[in-house]
Amino acid sequence: HTWTVRAEPAVPGLGFSLLLGAYVPWKAEKGHGLELAVQAPAEAKVGLPVEVAVQAASPAGMALELRYALPSGVQVDTPSLARLVAEHKVSSYEVEDGAVTLPLPPRGAGEPFQASFRVVPTLAGRLQGGASSLFPAGRPELASYVPPSLWTVR
Repeated sequence: HTWTVRAEPAVPGLGFSLLLGAYVPWKAEKGHGLELAVQAPAEAKVGLPVEVAVQAASPAGMALELRYALPSGVQVDTPSLARLVAEHKVSSYEVEDGAVTLPLPPRGAGEPFQASFRVVPTLAGRLQGGASSLFPAGRPELASYVPPSLWTVR
């Protein structure tokens, strides 16, 4: 789609906004033995850190990548991610605008992944990010997704 905003006659300093609404029905699919559960905070306050909990299960010996999608205006507390690396729960971490990716080392049989990290909301309102995913390292086409979480930030 292409949108164009134009003022005729031209007006210097004119401000505008665009609101686009779309709906794509969620299709829950499971496969490849991967399961992901995420728990966003029930309520958060601007500027105060909150915990985000993640749980993952997979076949034994499989290296994974967990991509947690964040709403706009939510920043990751990198010391909490560094703590996960120091505890050998994750191999490393990559923070980008709107998401954090955690490479998970292979686990033993029946050994689920459980961790939490801190984030800091910088915007108030009802916020929603994208879907979070779990996939074998280097194979994003085999991802298992969970629906986006709704955040209430005051």
